[in-house]
Amino acid sequence: MYKLLKLLLFIWICIYVFEGVVRYILGFVGLSVLVYLKDMIMVSIILLSLIYFVKKDQLSKAFLGLSFVLIYGLTRSIWLDINLIQALYGLNTYSTLIAGFLLAYCFLDDERILLKIFRIVSPIVVIGLLLDLLVNLPWQGYTYSLSGLEIEGNRDWVAGGVFQRLSGFQRSSSESAMILVTLIVFYLVNLIKLNKFKVSFFDGILLILSTLGVILTINKSAMLLLISLFILVGLLYLHRKIVASEKIIISILIKVFILANFLYGVIPLFISILNTNSATMNLKGFSNLVFGSFIDRMYRVWPEAFNLIETQNHLIFGGGIGSIGVAQIYFDPLRYNPADSVYIYILVTFGLVGCLGVVLLVLLTMTVSINKKNTHYLLISLIIFLCYGATINVIETVGLSTLIGILIGLFFKERKSKEETLGKEKVSY
Repeated sequence: MYKLLKLLLFIWICIYVFEGVVRYILGFVGLSVLVYLKDMIMVSIILLSLIYFVKKDQLSKAFLGLSFVLIYGLTRSIWLDINLIQALYGLNTYSTLIAGFLLAYCFLDDERILLKIFRIVSPIVVIGLLLDLLVNLPWQGYTYSLSGLEIEGNRDWVAGGVFQRLSGFQRSSSESAMILVTLIVFYLVNLIKLNKFKVSFFDGILLILSTLGVILTINKSAMLLLISLFILVGLLYLHRKIVASEKIIISILIKVFILANFLYGVIPLFISILNTNSATMNLKGFSNLVFGSFIDRMYRVWPEAFNLIETQNHLIFGGGIGSIGVAQIYFDPLRYNPADSVYIYILVTFGLVGCLGVVLLVLLTMTVSINKKNTHYLLISLIIFLCYGATINVIETVGLSTLIGILIGLFFKERKSKEETLGKEKVSY
């Protein structure tokens, strides 16, 4: 089973890293539908992992909790008469999150695999971006038709009306940025795990190039996330190096930092609700480059998303999976909203009940001990969710959704391992 999983994961990574190229080639030979093989791979990974669970007879409580949330969301969709295929398509967007969790929880026994992926894939992505900077790649701006729908094989667009957004081998600059962020996190996780915080010359070069690659994509959300991640890792480094009496100060700083990331995503939503003055959208030049997309979200995208909430019942309990986001493109295009905020996505999908869950998650994190060896997985995944989620629906983004799943899987895997060790010691005693 393990060898089959490695093969499936290898194929999935190849398709994802070269997706712009793959879609172009498949379109050229008339086999565009085969690109969705990567979705089938994720489903296969989930099924194989569930078989593993059944054989071991030890289902994770975290997995059961996630399953309950998804069943609730799907039930709401059916209750509100959302097209069943639309709801199932929306459910499919969670496959990467689930697969990432199961892969880490069941099979990832050596995190150096993540380091190897960083060392192999990051140069490929950076080379793709440099090629995109220097020449016009054949798949740039490629579109194709499938089942009567016009689909982007590669997005060719300009930031602020000035700078070309580079995508390299991927479908878009956003995907390239997310892949590089994921790879950088893989490296940072290993750095923290080893507790050495020493960067080799080779890894240092790759880290710098990957960071520059993110800058080349002109993805501001990714840049801000990297800054937040480097700050968090710096605080964790200080926490492990200073004397015990001073650790409480760093612990407080880390938790305040988590709270600040949460407020960064929430406060603009309230401004969006209270202020509908679209005149503030008239930005030009550098201001438009830096703030244009954020202002557009606040005064156009998010208010349109709020309009999807049609009843008080919907506001409280949500409209169900598929009621907002990518599933609408194919089944409800006239009301499509990208949900460029994970908070908006949760509000429309799971209602205030779901939003309360996010608040409770942040509050629970405030009680977690920074001294525990597995805490960094939780903190990094939460920073990604809160910081990137402020302007991006991380649940429906393939790379980041998989990354969050992997980090949460590692968190619960280490906790289970520690509990089993303590249990054995008690029995021995």
